[in-house]
Amino acid sequence: MNAKPRHKISDFHWARILLVAWFVAIFLLPNSSRLLPSRLWFDAGSITVADGIVGHPIVMDFDRTIYWPFWGTYSSVLRKVDEVEGFVTYCSTDEHSLDYAPDAALPNPLTMDWWMWPDLTCRPNSEGRFKLYTIWRIQVFGKVLKTIRRESNIFTVRMG
Repeated sequence: MNAKPRHKISDFHWARILLVAWFVAIFLLPNSSRLLPSRLWFDAGSITVADGIVGHPIVMDFDRTIYWPFWGTYSSVLRKVDEVEGFVTYCSTDEHSLDYAPDAALPNPLTMDWWMWPDLTCRPNSEGRFKLYTIWRIQVFGKVLKTIRRESNIFTVRMG
């Protein structure tokens, strides 16, 4: 008795099936984007802001790596240290969109004016101690996959 041979699914078809399943799981199921690390696209390191003088550029350092191109948004909040209330919002930028690319370089020197662009009114205009908070949202195929939050060190701004 000759049995009919069973049909095998080739490795190529398995790969396609797994790719479709991954796409459905990541992009169509709610909250599934938590499975992917943000570092697949963007590794946001630390934000360091140097002490400065009111009216002069405030120099910053930001350690970041863009591994894969993506469309994203960013916004920043500058908070002033109040000895009674804690960190009080001093000013904030609107959320802005940007095309992130692995070959994109930060300016040298990196300044707070560049960081807060295009809202050049959001900068320390009085003496005090401040902290800078920044949020990035990584978008892929129009869906926000990850939100990354970083805060700077506390820095001091003095009158000139």
